Amino acid sequence: MLFLSFLLLAPSAYASIGSDSEDAIINGHNADITDFPYYAFLASGGGLLCGGAFIEEDLVLTAAHCLGDDDITVHSGSDSEDAIINGHNADITDFPYYAFLASGGGLLCGGAFIEEDLVLTAAHCLGDDDITVHSGITYLRNLKRSKGYAVKAVVPHPDFWSTGNSSVDLGLIRLQKKITLGPKAQLIELATEPPPVGGEATVVGFGVMKCVGEARCHEKVKLSKRLRYADIDIEAVEPDGTIVTKSRGNKSTCYGDSGGPIAYNGQIIGVVSSGEYGDCTGYDIQGPVFPLLKWIEETKATM
Repeated sequence: MLFLSFLLLAPSAYASIGSDSEDAIINGHNADITDFPYYAFLASGGGLLCGGAFIEEDLVLTAAHCLGDDDITVHSGSDSEDAIINGHNADITDFPYYAFLASGGGLLCGGAFIEEDLVLTAAHCLGDDDITVHSGITYLRNLKRSKGYAVKAVVPHPDFWSTGNSSVDLGLIRLQKKITLGPKAQLIELATEPPPVGGEATVVGFGVMKCVGEARCHEKVKLSKRLRYADIDIEAVEPDGTIVTKSRGNKSTCYGDSGGPIAYNGQIIGVVSSGEYGDCTGYDIQGPVFPLLKWIEETKATM
């Protein structure tokens, strides 16, 4: 009886795998993927399912008994990690307040659910008329199964487009209907005071994971395929409320992370605005929440 089967890959259906632990063939030898570049890692549920072999650029040979799972991702060896720059893999259940803002079927920005039908994001994310908001997104592929929430109204802070100042880089999105709350969709409280300088905040998003050389990433070189997070240090709170953060261990935000929530002590203190990117490491400037609480309250009442 022949127990062979094939996986035909869609262009976006495979990622890749880099270094591994020493788990192995019994008493085997450590190997590098460059020695066996044809090896395909079949994953399901975030872990190992089976092995396989690339026999064409979009075709994998594996065992038939490996194909009883509907949720298979194939990884090759040509990978660096997906990302907020050098961040960590995250699950939406760890950051259920994260809102995925889509336009044209892809990532536009991040945001945060602050009410069941209200999203806080960056003002500079709101120049597009075709926005859909999604909850519960851990992987980009989840978008295919997510209908998302239609937008009723968007309001950027009125001073942002005239000044470009990060201190007013906040915007609100009112949804046409409320999100369904659950383990993958929750609300986050607004901070009512500035965070302490020296504190540690957390940022989460799907933004660019790698920049080429020292050039600023004007193009989205490689978006993360998975939600990621990083811990960042709060370096300063400016007189206008702008929050200055610095990457820790070469971890930082980059293009595509814009509008994403900056959380401290279980509250949203700001959204990703801009930064001293260079190669997307270094200082970042976050649009603050606490100085604009009055504007948020007044604006949402009109939406």
